[in-house]
Amino acid sequence: MTTIILDALRSHDLLTLVCRFQRGLNGDMLVFQPLRTLDLLPSDPLPILCVSQAQSAPGVLLPLFTRVDGILIPWLAEHSLHRLALVMDVMPHMRLILVRHAVYYGHVPTLDRLQSVRPGLFRPPGERMLLAILGGSVLSVQWLLRHGHPLRYDAVHMAGRYGHLTLLQYFAAQPSIHTPRLASEALVAGARRGSLKVVQWALPLTTSEVSIRQAITCANRHGHLAVLEFFTSAIDFSFADIPSLVTAATRRGHLNLVQNWFNKVSTSITQDLHGQCLRLAIKFGHADIASHFLLHRHPEKSIVHDILQAAKFGHTSMFGLLDMTWHDVVEPAFFVAAKWGQLNLVQFFVEHSELDVSLACLMTARLHVQHKKATMEAYFDTMPAHSTFFELLIGRTLVILQEE
Repeated sequence: MTTIILDALRSHDLLTLVCRFQRGLNGDMLVFQPLRTLDLLPSDPLPILCVSQAQSAPGVLLPLFTRVDGILIPWLAEHSLHRLALVMDVMPHMRLILVRHAVYYGHVPTLDRLQSVRPGLFRPPGERMLLAILGGSVLSVQWLLRHGHPLRYDAVHMAGRYGHLTLLQYFAAQPSIHTPRLASEALVAGARRGSLKVVQWALPLTTSEVSIRQAITCANRHGHLAVLEFFTSAIDFSFADIPSLVTAATRRGHLNLVQNWFNKVSTSITQDLHGQCLRLAIKFGHADIASHFLLHRHPEKSIVHDILQAAKFGHTSMFGLLDMTWHDVVEPAFFVAAKWGQLNLVQFFVEHSELDVSLACLMTARLHVQHKKATMEAYFDTMPAHSTFFELLIGRTLVILQEE
């Protein structure tokens, strides 16, 4: 019964009747009623605004405030700011929503109006400042500072984390902010996010070599070529930096970065580093990067072992780069693929190798078949039986599997 009564009290029809009997209120305010269920705007401070959780905050908050914006801005265009006091009296859930919306977007007239009507809404001060920085609003930060809200350093740090360049420039101009430390943190954060403008601003102000190296590593790890090219043009790299950066780009499959490093520092790419990167590209299945290393390999360097590793891991795309008449590589790779049960690769060899090579490899693969026998047998059962070659292949392979 209690639930039924509560549902009735909260119903749209009852709210409409109440509005008709309240002085100064019209049905137009009912557009704010759906915002009552906005999950991330409770009466308590936003948990998402804790600095430890703020990494995902903009992606979570922006859709929420976009939804509020789509309702509130048309309403304010039709009505006056003075009516917000009535809205907050009748709809308590709108109080914090209005404050947070104004802080996030830097709507100073709305902030002034809300401050004059309900100054208590701007407590606790720390949360409001964090929200202003998440929104990247210099106007909100300035307004909050004028009204006695403290500027904690963890809040300043978030401006660098989210790449708000205008805020960073504003903070750097404040005497109370240690600019080199702010620039160092902004440099690393900007490199991680791929924000070239932030990196360009922060690098000349950064005095920490550790931060610069960390920023280069972040840009390389996340595949931000524009940022990395800026670093290579702005600073000198030592030989000790090159191997880790090239191998990291290879491991993560960033072909553009690998090509960039080869173009910039080709003389620093040793034969051992070349082989290590080729093996990494094969291991992780980055066929485009492996192709790059194959094309630029040392003429005396054998790659047979690396190709066999590709067969072991079943990287079919790798073998699309090879000449299938290269028997001294293809045949051993065929055997390795069969040994490790790489069905897709076995199928690739059957379809792309020369007839006698395919037949010879599958006839001798009985010595190596160890994995996925049922799957291999099912594959051979589906081969077209009208071909004399495939008839022989099916019969011989089934005998091999039965013997095993």
